[in-house]
Amino acid sequence: MRLKVRYFLDSLPLLRLRDLCRTRKLLQTGSRRDLLERLARSFRGEPDSMLNQLSRTEIIEVLATITIEHGGRSAKLSYLGQARREDLQRVAIRLFDNDLDATRIDEVVPAGCPARLSWISTTGDTDAWTDILSTQHGDAGFAPLSVDALRFELKGVRALSIASAYYDVGFFRALLLADGKPSETLDEIRIVLNGLSGSRLAQQVRELEEIQNELQSVYTKAEVRLAFARSIFHPKIFLLRRRDSRAALVGSANATTAAMTENEEILLRIRDGIEGLEAYFAHIWEVKAERLGSRCPQVRSLLNFLRTGRLFFKTSTTFQMSFNPFGELLRLLPRSERSLLTNVRLRNSEPKPGVGPFDLVATLGMADDEEDQAARSEDEKHRASIKPFSVETCFGYWVPDAMVALLKSELDLAGRGKRRRFERIAMALTDTSDSVILRAYGEYVEDAHRLLMSLPSTQALLGNLRSDPFQTREWFAERLTNLRNNLARSGYVERLCRPFTDAPVPELWDDPVSREQFETTFFEYLAYVSNAPTQSRVPSRILEVARCDFPTDASTIRERLVSFLKESGWSDRDHWKLPPEQLANA
Repeated sequence: MRLKVRYFLDSLPLLRLRDLCRTRKLLQTGSRRDLLERLARSFRGEPDSMLNQLSRTEIIEVLATITIEHGGRSAKLSYLGQARREDLQRVAIRLFDNDLDATRIDEVVPAGCPARLSWISTTGDTDAWTDILSTQHGDAGFAPLSVDALRFELKGVRALSIASAYYDVGFFRALLLADGKPSETLDEIRIVLNGLSGSRLAQQVRELEEIQNELQSVYTKAEVRLAFARSIFHPKIFLLRRRDSRAALVGSANATTAAMTENEEILLRIRDGIEGLEAYFAHIWEVKAERLGSRCPQVRSLLNFLRTGRLFFKTSTTFQMSFNPFGELLRLLPRSERSLLTNVRLRNSEPKPGVGPFDLVATLGMADDEEDQAARSEDEKHRASIKPFSVETCFGYWVPDAMVALLKSELDLAGRGKRRRFERIAMALTDTSDSVILRAYGEYVEDAHRLLMSLPSTQALLGNLRSDPFQTREWFAERLTNLRNNLARSGYVERLCRPFTDAPVPELWDDPVSREQFETTFFEYLAYVSNAPTQSRVPSRILEVARCDFPTDASTIRERLVSFLKESGWSDRDHWKLPPEQLANA
């Protein structure tokens, strides 16, 4: 269809039409029809001028009523409320300029605009449309896709087989256990999932054994297995067997809650000719998939080798024991006036000339404490380096699982002095009342006020500050409360004491950009190490096992490591040369 100015104006109430006539300096009397005709003539050939005078809501209301026809089906523009005003105006202008059908909708909606077509009716054979289950377009002629929709699909089903790359146990509980069985006839469940590696595999087996036990308590036959591919086991298949029929659901949706609630996903229902899919699943189940708790397959691919590690990164957690509310004011003072502050010292401030920070350590009586000095000294003496245990990547320091326990023991030793000090600070805060600390902070602010207000520029500069630094008692009291609360959290103190914290290597392999960046930086670091005069333990061991000469370029290292993994496989005990007891603790 091609829009006309009259179509937009006709949706407006009478008072709004009169308001537009007033803006356009047109006669405001007469019937609604008279007003519409005057405005239509006034805006004819200038739809952009009309759109500029309409609100975003008014434009959305009109666009939402437009119907586009194609192949006997009707569609409307949806998701308009998520679009920017300028994009909505572009959509309207293009509809003014073009007589478009649904096959050319991309000519109407600009790139990046979330607006899209929603089918509102079908003609002819509707089964083809309802056999597409969609998470986002269930109200547009397609069948809805959700956990509830899948439970409905299972009515009358006797056996269910699922193959999925990714999963979460919450999905299986919602689909198969919530509110009882989805079908009284369902008594056999087989689930095959993508198997991980390293510590992630051990965690995966534990959580899947738990959900398997829950399923076995309800269903006659229920088993979960893991499939280990060279890269990723990536199918998404749901096979449904009833007494007198069979069906398959195949598409993009994994067995995850996110797939059913957040993502744009589809599954195609296939009613006939699914023997090939059933044969494929049977082959995976009998030949490729491993039972939970069976021996872990040897690492024979680069992806699985990279999974046998954890990422360590520097913590951003800080612990502030000094507070200076006057930093912004001091930066604005002229240099000549700041120089006048060099020979003074405020009460309860750090031992620095001028307006130094408020010293909470001194207020707690720990400034000259011998035990506190000993903790500081121990902290300085023990320094842990992550370099020998890691390969540096753009996502953090990659540390093999077999080395994690050894690295953490080094980090614990390095943080022992910090831990002792934080324990003593927490004890001192418990033994010292807020009134004592706040009184000391008040004396500090009083001295600062007396000193800074004696300078010629201070009074004028106060109006340029975000807040009055002399009225910060509540601000300090809040930070004191946060300090106490943080020290009571063991995880917070643990991060303070360790220079690095860790997390599993994320499953970024479906994202080609992230995967390339991770692998590129991994091998570039190994190439850098191979050119260095000395090599750290983990990088040099990888280079040695991959039979790389020194120095070596990144592509050669990658090629030789991939070849080695394929031919020989990786064994932590043999290739990291760790004793059995250390491997047991890793």
